[in-house]
Amino acid sequence: MLASLALLSGCADSGGASGPSTVKIGYQQSVLYVPLLVMKEKGWLSEQVPEVDLQWTQLASGAALRDAMVTGDLQIGMIGIGAFNVGLSKGLDWKYMMSNADLDAAVMVSDPGIKTFEDLARSKPRISTIAPDSPQAFMLKIAARQYLGDPNALDESLVTLDAPSAVQALQAGQIDADTATSPSRYLEEGAGAHAVLTSNDVFAGGLLGVGPVAREGFKEDNQAFSEAFVRQLGRAVRWVQDNPEQALDLVSAELFGPNSNRDLLLKSVKNINWTVEPKNVLDYSTKSAELGVTDRAASSEDDMIFADLVEIAKNSFDSPAQEDSK
Repeated sequence: MLASLALLSGCADSGGASGPSTVKIGYQQSVLYVPLLVMKEKGWLSEQVPEVDLQWTQLASGAALRDAMVTGDLQIGMIGIGAFNVGLSKGLDWKYMMSNADLDAAVMVSDPGIKTFEDLARSKPRISTIAPDSPQAFMLKIAARQYLGDPNALDESLVTLDAPSAVQALQAGQIDADTATSPSRYLEEGAGAHAVLTSNDVFAGGLLGVGPVAREGFKEDNQAFSEAFVRQLGRAVRWVQDNPEQALDLVSAELFGPNSNRDLLLKSVKNINWTVEPKNVLDYSTKSAELGVTDRAASSEDDMIFADLVEIAKNSFDSPAQEDSK
């Protein structure tokens, strides 16, 4: 799919001087997308752009979102740094409009005798990760370089599992560790597992977990819409931070289904660092290329973010509407 970027770069309906008539927005099933669904359910964006037909689509993975952005089936995708960075390294002309939340990941182990990351490495472990190019897998490479002196030390230990399967496998002893994100890490913690490494141990100051991404042409043709989008999503991110219980109650049924574990999800919502600032994205791209995960790195942060939109999102986050505090 990514090899066809040059042929597909003009496929999307990018709007024009009058703005887009339809905008398709893609996301996944994860607690990180609570602010997006809050913005949707409260109607904040639709109130600002009533002339635009907003269509919301839930897809199964970051790769699926990336491919839909390539073909123009989506105009905005809520994408994690791993899938984003792979696309960027292959020449995809997209950037982050803002962040939504920092990465909240941990290497969880169930064996109480394993106290440290080095202990885990010495045990010849089986470690699950959601995808080989995921931030969780990359976190392991960085940690292996930092603590073991070899970024490839654990490559043969990795197995690919989706989040529910990894939780079950860890509890059953079929794997030794899981690179888990919220809410899986808290579900595993509740079953007796503990963390031997967190994303903050590896990415000092935090790392962008997920954020809205747009193609450069779409943003250029639809500046007013793009500004409205980040302004209202920034508002929603702040509202989730300030009102975690209300936020979860508003979107839980749509995002997670009627039988979800509310206590577990609420713990996740409260513990995530909600932020609109894309943190350490250039460092991620640089280290990814250094370790051979991608072919090349971004030359500057300007290659990765729309700085003007990030500033608008910051202003919205820092100055919540008075009615949002009620």
